[in-house]
Amino acid sequence: MNKNKNTLIYLVSHNHIEFVESSLESILTQIDEQTDLIIIDSGSSDGSYEYLKAFANSNNINFYSKDKILTEIIDWVYENFAEKYKYIMRVDADDLISKNAINILRNKIEEDKNCGSVCGSWSEIDQQSNTLNKMILDNGYATSAFHGACTLFRSEAVKNIKFISNNVRSQDGLYTWLKIKDEWKCRTISEIIFQYRRHNNNLSNEEERLFSGRCSAYQAICNEKKLQINSCAVIGYNDDEIINSNEDAKKNIIRQIEYIQNCNSIENIYISSDSSIFDDLDLENYTKVSLLRRAKTADSLVKSLQSCLNLQKKIANHSDVLLLNPLKNIWNSNFIDIGVYSKFVHSYKTVIACNLIKGTVFNEENESLKLVNFSNLNTVFTSNFLFIKLPGFLLVGADDFYTIDDNYPKPVGHVSNNFLSLGINSF
Repeated sequence: MNKNKNTLIYLVSHNHIEFVESSLESILTQIDEQTDLIIIDSGSSDGSYEYLKAFANSNNINFYSKDKILTEIIDWVYENFAEKYKYIMRVDADDLISKNAINILRNKIEEDKNCGSVCGSWSEIDQQSNTLNKMILDNGYATSAFHGACTLFRSEAVKNIKFISNNVRSQDGLYTWLKIKDEWKCRTISEIIFQYRRHNNNLSNEEERLFSGRCSAYQAICNEKKLQINSCAVIGYNDDEIINSNEDAKKNIIRQIEYIQNCNSIENIYISSDSSIFDDLDLENYTKVSLLRRAKTADSLVKSLQSCLNLQKKIANHSDVLLLNPLKNIWNSNFIDIGVYSKFVHSYKTVIACNLIKGTVFNEENESLKLVNFSNLNTVFTSNFLFIKLPGFLLVGADDFYTIDDNYPKPVGHVSNNFLSLGINSF
């Protein structure tokens, strides 16, 4: 490394033969006297390994073959290069960086020695590089997770981050933000810095894997901070609700119980009901489950749960209560764990998790819904918009459980686990 060079760009490729040439072109035009580039192939089998190796040799660029997953590669880069460069940025070989992007990011991060990262806005493109939509960030600071790729990091901020040893095998952007946001400023800018390519092999297409990675990132932070989580789940029914439900009611209840049983963040499951339907369910194998009888009452479900003495005694042993209804929504273990972990990590008073209504955004200023055509080239998402979701579960402090009414509180904030939950600080 030349001592005058303070920035390392590392290109990571895995079976990106269709896109790697254009990605390299977008980077090479910006390599200057301050910037170094290295190329890393992660076990490609589509010919991109051979292409990149030959390209690196002919252009005097250091080439590395690392048959590892992405977070292992990032660990290796930080271990070997964080002490040599002041700034580090990853570019994935299926993405493109915009003209002068490196200088824009570097100039922004150098304005403040306490700035640990700068991420810019981006446009989404298809396999043919046609624009699908844009995400325009505020000129401010990240209140949610940024992309791991195409974000410029101050090496001092990330050099001690270890992904694999903390069981973080994906979602490097989320984990990095969670790790550094309390000590370093994480800046956002409105300039479009890169083009994120949508194609069949995007991780974002694999929802189960995506949320598993988010769950691991949040759990790692909870473990590192030694946060004490003592949450319970409450499933409550009135007899009429069970009788009027469809034939799959019992299956849905058991399925939801199985998910919660596998949650690391939930210690006990309390089923509170005035229905005899649970007499027919085999619950002995679910070690977290306790069935609490509740007297029939004319009160609403929420009010009857709050007045149930059996339930009050149980809730008193817990810090937080997860309230959900499997007849309306089924939530898997990762969804629930992320909701609980995010409440503790972000110090939210309450978390409400919902199902995404795709194609709809919510304007916080005038509380209006707006349908969005995702294929419209002029579509722009800004941080003033939140995705609206169907109500799912509510996570509240044990004391707050007795202050909620029959309606869910209105969400007013944005939690970082994208498209999953909204944090609220009051009722």
